[in-house]
Formats: sequence, structure tokens, C-alpha cells
Amino acid sequence: MNFLEIHRFSDIGEKARTIRCIPGRVTVFRARSEDELQTYRLALEGKRPAEEFSLVLDSQPFNPQDHFFIGFGARDESPTSQTVSEYLIRWGVEPEKIKASLSTMGLDDLSQQRCTDLSPVTWRMVRQIACFDGVSNRKVFFLNDPFLEFSTHALELFADCWVRLAVKQQIVVIVTRLSERPECWIENDFIARIQLERPRQATIGYGGGETTGPSPYEIKKMRAAMLAEKGTLTDVVRPSLISRIIHTPRIAILTACLAALFIGASVSITKLRLAKDNVTIVSVQSEKTAQNQANSPQESLHMAQSAQPLSEANKPQNTTEPPHSIAQGFPEEIQLAWESAVEHPESLLIAAKVAEHTDYEGAETSKFKAFYKFLAN
Repeated sequence: MNFLEIHRFSDIGEKARTIRCIPGRVTVFRARSEDELQTYRLALEGKRPAEEFSLVLDSQPFNPQDHFFIGFGARDESPTSQTVSEYLIRWGVEPEKIKASLSTMGLDDLSQQRCTDLSPVTWRMVRQIACFDGVSNRKVFFLNDPFLEFSTHALELFADCWVRLAVKQQIVVIVTRLSERPECWIENDFIARIQLERPRQATIGYGGGETTGPSPYEIKKMRAAMLAEKGTLTDVVRPSLISRIIHTPRIAILTACLAALFIGASVSITKLRLAKDNVTIVSVQSEKTAQNQANSPQESLHMAQSAQPLSEANKPQNTTEPPHSIAQGFPEEIQLAWESAVEHPESLLIAAKVAEHTDYEGAETSKFKAFYKFLAN
């Protein structure tokens, strides 16, 4: 692996700081002052004395001329009179893929424009596309505010491509200044953040070592992500907030208790709703039964008779014509006597005597005789 080691010495010649930038990750320099960032930028360009800085790549002296710089002013490559297509082909981009590469990064219809006609922002984009899709034997890429004045969409696209390039080709990518941090770089294990100033007092877990090399666990994660090769690298390595919360022991126990309480409450509410629905159904059925009884007496009578015990239902029924039908056609006083006899059996003899002494002649004599005979019996 081609480590880039940056050694800084004190005024008396002692090694004060060593920063190790490893391939397969994007290393971002951070500092509390712009002067500190500028000091390291000049060292990377070879503009600081050897007594102050020493750079070593893979145990060999570092030569800035062999590597790629974006955003370093005079160190940058100037626009050429070539078209964008010709420039990308010179970098090794396949001609049939140029339009697709430009379109993916939001630069449609740009292939035939000359590089000298491009704005500084667009020219910076074209140079980065040459790095992503071209063929290069350069091992270290230095970026100084590479996404300056990019749109939010373009910033995320280019930032993700730099992570992919670093992992896929195992190159060293160093960002010496970053005005706006891409969303896809937040909590990303492929982004190494280096605080240039040493902490005032060494503490456990912060500034405890002189180098920033990866741990075996980090190397294993990087290799696993490279083998996966699906989705964006940020999807592979960024755990979700919910996942981090659930895997916290205390939070996990609390979450389990809350889940149990929620399930119990849900079951209780469901039972109450079912009981309420049953009561409502019974109430509705009772109302319907009462309404049917009010609207249809005969149907209610039939239902009542059907509800009687089997012994009563099997009793022989009297098929004789109802007694009150015999009284029809007779004078009103006879009908009243009969109705009184039916309602009050003890008055039956009185009714018979009334019928016996009633002198009624006419067309209904036969009916009267039958009525009297019925009363007499």
C-alpha cells in the first residue's frame, strides 16, 4: 500500500508530528486557522524547506510533479485549445462514453466546446471527470476546495465519485481545504478527518497516536465494501440513526420495554373495541326486534309461539271455528254478551240466559240457534 507520510519537525529538528494518508480513503485536513492549512498546502507543493517538512510516498521521496493538483493556482493545469472531448480522450476516456459521462454530471452538450471557453467552475468539473473516467498512473490527488461554487446536486455527485475513485483504484486523495462539506461524507468511514494542530493535552481516544493509519477493523470494512460494489459507498458504510440507537444497550432495553407496553396496550384496546362492537350489535338487534314486533304483530306472535317449549307445541290444537265468529251477524247486545263471556268465563251463564230469552226472528235464525246451542253446551 502506498502510504503518504507527512513529517513535520520542530525548530530544534525533532519530529513534532507525523500524518499518514492511506490509499482507499479521502483525507480531509482541518485546522482552527487558515494559516495552518496554508502551511501544509505549501509543504505538499514542495514550497517548504526540508528542515520543516519531509514527505515520503511508499518509502520513497515525494515529488509533487508526479501527482495531480486541483485548486492550487499555478500548480493547476491550464485550459487548452482542445475541445472537451479531445481533452478527455487524451486522459484515456473512451470516446463512446464521453457524452454519457458529461450527461451524468449535468454537463450535457459540452463535448464540442473548447476548454478555453469554459468558466473556471466548469473547467474544474471537466478536470475531475477526467480523473473519474480516465486512465492515470498517478497515485496521489490533491484537492483544494474542489467543489467551490458547485450546485448542491453537483457537489454530492462529484464528492461521491471521489470516494469511489479512491476505493476502486486504491489511490490517495487529500483535501487541503473544504468550504462546504458534502452530505455523503458525513459519518462515512472512507473519509479521514485530520486535525492539523496537535491537541493541547493528549486525551484517550483523541490525538493519542502520531499517525492516522487505519485499524485492522477499518481495513476489513473497506475491503468488504469494495467487494460488495453495489449502491453508493455511502450506502455501504453509513449506519442509520435508528440502527445506532437500537444497538446501544441501554436504549435497546428501553426500546424493548416500550415495545412490550405498546403491544399490551394495543391488545387491550382491540379487546375493548370488540366488546363495544358486540354490545352495539346486540343493541341494534334488540331495536330491530322491537320495531318488527311493533310493525308486525302476527310475525311477533309467530316468533313467540315458535319459542314455546316442545311439549306445548306438540299439544293438539282446537280446530273448531273461533267462538267469536259465531256471534257475528247477531244483534249487538248478543255480541257484547259473548265477548264478555270470553273475557269473563264466570259470566257465561248470564250470557246464555240473555240469549235464551231474546226474541229474535229473521234471516239469521239458524245462526242464533247455533249460537244458543253453543252457549248451552
